[in-house]
Amino acid sequence: TKDVFANVLYQHLAYENMLHTFNCTANFSAILKASVVVFYKKEIRTIILQLGRLWRTEHLTEVQINKKNTLLKRLKFCYAAATLLHVTAIKLFPFLAVFYWINMIGSWQYILAPLLETVTRKFILLQECGLLLPFSCSFPFDPTGNWGRYIGVYIFETYSRTEFLMITLCSHLSTAFMLLQEDLLNNEPGNFEDLKTVIVYHQQLISISKQLDDVFDKVIFINLSSASISICFFGFCAKIAETVLYDLFEI
Repeated sequence: TKDVFANVLYQHLAYENMLHTFNCTANFSAILKASVVVFYKKEIRTIILQLGRLWRTEHLTEVQINKKNTLLKRLKFCYAAATLLHVTAIKLFPFLAVFYWINMIGSWQYILAPLLETVTRKFILLQECGLLLPFSCSFPFDPTGNWGRYIGVYIFETYSRTEFLMITLCSHLSTAFMLLQEDLLNNEPGNFEDLKTVIVYHQQLISISKQLDDVFDKVIFINLSSASISICFFGFCAKIAETVLYDLFEI
């Protein structure tokens, strides 16, 4: 019996160590995506400047202004995680708005719950407790050593700058395409000068799209790879946990 219990305890500790090691995956993925942004800083700057040069604020119809304002409003922080879904799917299926808001509320509740619990227990209930973070990650320093460091790490874990940059650029680019679409729809038959302008503008937007894809396809690859590794890891952990529980109940 002692040998079986020792074996179960060893497997449990090994399982915990693997979980601790896997926590580094989230940080490693974030560092890789940040490295992509730093490495392609000049290309991203070029994309931003080109979008800024082509950004239209004059000679717009009322329909274009309304559509443009609608798309820009969706770039608020609370919309960032589901901007692309909200722009396309909600228009096609209005009832999805309910599920969208439920998901957003649930996500913010999950992210802010550790902070609210920490503040409540520390300052209202006057209980002794550690500073809780939304995700269990490994850092080369103590992230809860003081309140300043704790708040900084909390913001780091909840604010995905790389994804927001990609979503913002994609949203601005889709807005430019939308304005171009309206120009093409409103172009009068026989007005070839305006048609030539639309064609040139369209080619420039396609060029920016290609540049955007060349930069951020690495970020998407990192996200897909990280998700694949996570799925494989949890499947492996589930297999180990099944063996540990079986041995435990056999004692």
